[in-house]
Amino acid sequence: MKKFLKTITTALITVSLLAVMAGCGAGSSGNKTVEIGIVQIMEHPSLNTIRESFIKQLAEKGYKDGENIRIDYKDAQGEQTNLNTICRNSNQTRKIL
Repeated sequence: MKKFLKTITTALITVSLLAVMAGCGAGSSGNKTVEIGIVQIMEHPSLNTIRESFIKQLAEKGYKDGENIRIDYKDAQGEQTNLNTICRNSNQTRKIL
């Protein structure tokens, strides 16, 4: 279980960093709103803390939900099939995950 949580945490941090870097580049080109999709495999206190901290860091850097970015949060409820569907749909709408 610890290995699973460590893997999920590492993946979320990596995705978060990529989203921040992409958001920074998009913000400098104009007033375009960047859509960021946050996908979480399940509700869990540590995963929730990571998500909330990521959103807080974005706000501290000037990226605020509803102003210059739009955050779309999805929870897969612990189901792999839900996770695949969420990622596929987000990919088709070209959100940054």
